[in-house]
Amino acid sequence: MNTFFRYNTLDYEGILTNGVRVLPTKESWADWRGDYSRTAVMIYIDVPSFEELMSFAEQLENEFNEWVKKNALR
Repeated sequence: MNTFFRYNTLDYEGILTNGVRVLPTKESWADWRGDYSRTAVMIYIDVPSFEELMSFAEQLENEFNEWVKKNALR
């Protein structure tokens, strides 16, 4: 059984065939870091550093894309 959401801009078949890109490009990190520093004040406990957040995003991206490689809709 598949669960899909009503977002007409998402290519579910593409995601489940090719994977996703979660991590922003290194060239845009300065902008993302600035935005994160302004919004991190909303996190009250155990505020992760920007680098920790990007490391988690990279891990998530890699794990999902490895799963896609093993289970791709082909």
